[in-house]
Amino acid sequence: MGFKGLGALGLSAIVIGLLPAAALAAKPAATTGAAANVTFGSARVNGSVDPNREATNFYFQYGTTVALGTETAMTPAGAGANPVRRSVDIGGLAPTTRYH
Repeated sequence: MGFKGLGALGLSAIVIGLLPAAALAAKPAATTGAAANVTFGSARVNGSVDPNREATNFYFQYGTTVALGTETAMTPAGAGANPVRRSVDIGGLAPTTRYH
């Protein structure tokens, strides 16, 4: 088991030597979560944003088809090094309608 760790470390050192620094920088990333507080006309959408040390904004998209079509306001997520959880309450939803 210790050997695998050393092999991965050696490979990482080779990759770092071959790629420019800009290619090694992690880009901001987002992950959506499950909706909460769902009522007949509203819901709270949840997710996580990892700014990876870059000034980052986020928004949620939703709609009645996979084409979505509606989005929440753009909101700052900061420029931190760790993921942050974010939630937005949305309203005006049609009752008994599936949203994506």
